[in-house]
Amino acid sequence: MSKHVVNYVINNEFHQTRVAVIGAGGTGSQVLTYLARLNIALLKQGRPGIHVDIYDSDVVTEYNVGRQMFLPCDIGSNKAHALATRINRSYGFTWDSYACNFHFDNSNQYTDIPYNVYITCVDTIWFRLHMEKSIDFIKRRKTVDTRGVPAYWIDAGNNKYTGQVICGTISLPEFKKNVESKRKLLRVAEIHDYSKIVEDKDQPSCSMIEALEGQSLFVNAQMALCVGIILEQMFIQGVLSIHGMYVDVLNGTITPLKLN
Repeated sequence: MSKHVVNYVINNEFHQTRVAVIGAGGTGSQVLTYLARLNIALLKQGRPGIHVDIYDSDVVTEYNVGRQMFLPCDIGSNKAHALATRINRSYGFTWDSYACNFHFDNSNQYTDIPYNVYITCVDTIWFRLHMEKSIDFIKRRKTVDTRGVPAYWIDAGNNKYTGQVICGTISLPEFKKNVESKRKLLRVAEIHDYSKIVEDKDQPSCSMIEALEGQSLFVNAQMALCVGIILEQMFIQGVLSIHGMYVDVLNGTITPLKLN
């Protein structure tokens, strides 16, 4: 069976793995719960664990309660801050949050940080295209030690009933003798051609009724679960047997994206 040996920077024994979660809405807010549980498992094994930075400029509204991982008391708060505060108080973590959009250049002092894993939960095509174009810049941002090596980009995107989670490589491991560790995993924008699709990136937030008409209530939960499965393989097993999944909640199917 084909497999991909995970980059050595993932859960390196000398430091925490740095993870950026970009988008803390329907999928991102639930991905964070899986990351928290994963970090607890790693720490109990005596590993360094992971440090997560959360990016989202949106404020919690009444329409987010019930659909996303927010409570009525969160209304009016920034999404990233609300989630980071709850997770840190619950588990004793020191994860950080930034009430801003993620940038790929030095235009924002808070986002000029190198990460090992980028998890994007932003349902806009323009963002995926912009990130793909910025991969070379992301590579150049790495620091002199392994804490700054950008290794993977996990993207989660969905529509009403279907979606995909795709884990692609940014930088390949430097194991000279292990051919399987040098297997490049295609990124989402390398698999799907978004270049000819036009969308409105400034659409206003939907009400709960409009949101339910736009997508299934639990499709985001399935997307987050798929991200969690990929993360478990990366951090616990150290080997990826797949690098993505396609979800169809209407027909109740999850189709793996095989390495070959």
